[in-house]
Amino acid sequence: MTRMTSNRFTEIVRMFAKYGFINTPLSSSEIDQLITWDWPDDEIYQIGCDCEAGFSFHEALDCHPI
Repeated sequence: MTRMTSNRFTEIVRMFAKYGFINTPLSSSEIDQLITWDWPDDEIYQIGCDCEAGFSFHEALDCHPI
């Protein structure tokens, strides 16, 4: 993970915490994959919310085509 990616990863984890998530609803590898695919932070957050609501990661991706 490059430093820039690492900083973005940290910011995404902080964003989940800011909005009330004690633990991120996405795994580290899922967040890394979305960063690699250059998904916007707000879409990553929405996918996390979908996963928290019970959808699988792949189902959540299908609901957020970019």
